[in-house]
Amino acid sequence: MNIKKILNKSCFKAKLACVILILTSNALTIFGQPTSRSLTVNRNPSYVKNSDCTIMTYNGKFYLHLSKSPYVVVSSDMVRWSEPHQVFRTDNIWTPPGYETSLLGMDMKYYNGVFHMNWRQWGLHDMGHAISETPLGPYVEPDPSTSFVSGGLASNLFRDTDGKYYLYWTYTRKHKKHFDRGNENWSAPMPNPYKWYADRQRINIYVPQYPEDGLPSGHFWENIDGSCVIENPYVFHYRDSYYQAYSANHTAYNAYAVGIVRIDDSRSPLDFTNADKLPDPVLERSIFPVELKESEVTNMGQTTIFRGPNGFRWWMMNKVTVDYTKNWHTFIEPLYFFHKLPHTDGPASAVTPGYHPWPYQPTFGDFFENEPLNFWDRLSGDWKVEAGEAQAIDVTTGVSRMMAKSSKGTHYLVEADVKIETGDKHEPAGVSAYFKNEQNYLTC
Repeated sequence: MNIKKILNKSCFKAKLACVILILTSNALTIFGQPTSRSLTVNRNPSYVKNSDCTIMTYNGKFYLHLSKSPYVVVSSDMVRWSEPHQVFRTDNIWTPPGYETSLLGMDMKYYNGVFHMNWRQWGLHDMGHAISETPLGPYVEPDPSTSFVSGGLASNLFRDTDGKYYLYWTYTRKHKKHFDRGNENWSAPMPNPYKWYADRQRINIYVPQYPEDGLPSGHFWENIDGSCVIENPYVFHYRDSYYQAYSANHTAYNAYAVGIVRIDDSRSPLDFTNADKLPDPVLERSIFPVELKESEVTNMGQTTIFRGPNGFRWWMMNKVTVDYTKNWHTFIEPLYFFHKLPHTDGPASAVTPGYHPWPYQPTFGDFFENEPLNFWDRLSGDWKVEAGEAQAIDVTTGVSRMMAKSSKGTHYLVEADVKIETGDKHEPAGVSAYFKNEQNYLTC
């Protein structure tokens, strides 16, 4: 079947910032742009020589924060990364001099036209919150007089499918040293991404030390070094479950590993408990050849979980050490689900043996970075490309339309950012798919 993607905007000025399209046919799933086939043989998407990294996905691109710095690198395929961009510098009264660019565990999210960034200030046990109109900043703190969370680290902002917000973080027991015994993962509801309800915060999970702590039977891996360290909650929803990834044990003893807590989504995403932990880590230390020598990959943790370029496959990113060194690496690898149980073949990266599938790409994608609009048939109206956007210009009456040139299929997954800048902002805008005669139409 032929696919027609019509950009249809009447009587107002419109901009289309990005189009990413996934198509499936009756017989198989079609992924991958022709340009992606020219990638190097080693297609593992690791960005190495950094730790505690995080990733934000927005508008078909991946924004990876380089830890202990204010820099972000960008990729559209998770393999080729840009040069670093500085996105932030603290300018507040709660950060001591000398820490202005030392940002750790930056959690970046896009909600309702605003980019939010939560981070821990390196060397401190306080977290900040800043906002921006663009993914690469500059980010500015709405309230520079105080930290966002005091006595915490490794925060994660989560928006549920019903639009409600939740904040998760590691609580360090009233400003005790980061690795003192007894870190805990906490959570709290939020009325919006700018505020959390301090009077409704609650503990989620911690390292149990006694039978009454609710440790599942046979569950001993997360405290094999006796450190009682737990940290870095990362929450996501998939199918009918909420998942919280976390890190346990101490990095100094090479036992740092990644665990998962799963609950049904009939419960509140605040209801994670020790009893809901899966019994085994999803990622732990491994021994295998690395760069032609027998090596051990240890200390997996600081996990971020996200969807890849095709919008379907899950990926997880972790920091690791190789051969007990203090040289941290970042591994990015697929995350699979066997019904409700997450699984990974890792730790895996460009330097580990085995099959590492490259990230499947969209069937069709356009970031509107260059003129002309070679991937589109202009059907009516005038269009131009400017600042990464396709803009319908001088539209006063009638319709401006263009149709994307792509393969055929029967199912769609679409990501597009449409802006209405002038005229009637109540006009319909977005993407819809419908069936007409023998052709599928995708209308923006």
